[in-house]
Amino acid sequence: MKISEIINITSTNYKTYPEVYIPREIIKISKDFPPLPEEPKEPKFPEDPKPPEKDNSSPGVLLIICAIFIITIIILISNGIVGGGEMITYLVILIILVVFCSIFYFGSRESNIDKENKYRKDLQNYHNKVKKYEEDKIEYKKLMVLFEKDKKDIQSKKNIYKFRQERLKEFLFEYSPLDISKIYEENYIKKGVSETFFISFLNILKNFKIYTDCKIYIPNSNNKGYFPDFILVNNSKKIVINLEIDEPYNAETGEPIHYFENHKSIDEKRNDFFTDNKWIVIRFAEQQIFQHPELCVKLIKVVIKDINSINFKKIKAPKQFIIKKWTKIEAHNLAYKKFRHSYIPKEYRLKIQI
Repeated sequence: MKISEIINITSTNYKTYPEVYIPREIIKISKDFPPLPEEPKEPKFPEDPKPPEKDNSSPGVLLIICAIFIITIIILISNGIVGGGEMITYLVILIILVVFCSIFYFGSRESNIDKENKYRKDLQNYHNKVKKYEEDKIEYKKLMVLFEKDKKDIQSKKNIYKFRQERLKEFLFEYSPLDISKIYEENYIKKGVSETFFISFLNILKNFKIYTDCKIYIPNSNNKGYFPDFILVNNSKKIVINLEIDEPYNAETGEPIHYFENHKSIDEKRNDFFTDNKWIVIRFAEQQIFQHPELCVKLIKVVIKDINSINFKKIKAPKQFIIKKWTKIEAHNLAYKKFRHSYIPKEYRLKIQI
């Protein structure tokens, strides 16, 4: 069994090649699911009405007061303390007390009767509600059967694939600041030796047009821009890939390039620029291009396939294919050793100085 490593094309650690950068929205689409209809609500069993609490209060206290009041008047009259005029006043007070006691007593009685009548009415409604609940429960079970069926259909692999395809199409066909019409040839671009070597391998890709010697202008930047090594374009699906071949140092000056430091690639800003504009970015080390060109093309095909299917899988690759990304100091050392001469074929090696 060949020793292999896993390439997760949706997550890059900046430490190894190849690097694949997918627009965040496409990754999100690859994890989205079609919305489900609202689940039917299960009916709740009605609460049974509680029997009313009877008002057992009585006018006893008031009656006692009335009795004491009468006895007091009798004693006062018998002792000759209360006269006729005062007697009338006391009688009026007594009548008011008796009336108040009567209202209180009969009011409490009527209140209990009202509560009892309301309870009987609530009880009747309760029986009706139970009957309605049983009907609703039967209907709920029928709706749940339909809901589960719809849910199963919606969450089927076929429907999920269709849903994601539609979302991807909407996303890619939306207006993008980097219109293909704005990409045009620049005669003064210096082409690397690896690009001349690799172009013949790229030509086997179907349904993709390959652009070289192009400049992509950065909007509102006073004509500043980027010069992609290759641009792969599928016009029918609006898939655009920026393919880069990274050398560890400049062939003429030995200056370190494409290195990483502080857990960041120095190309991060550039990568973000393209992915923010819906482009896919694939970066190979130059060494991979010369030593494993077929594997590089195979990985490009896998990325394209995964984009088309919206199903990103981890890729197994031979361990010798994976290249460790270099730091700035390591790139200096590689330039000092003329490391690029160790893997570039002789017929291309004449074009580089270091």
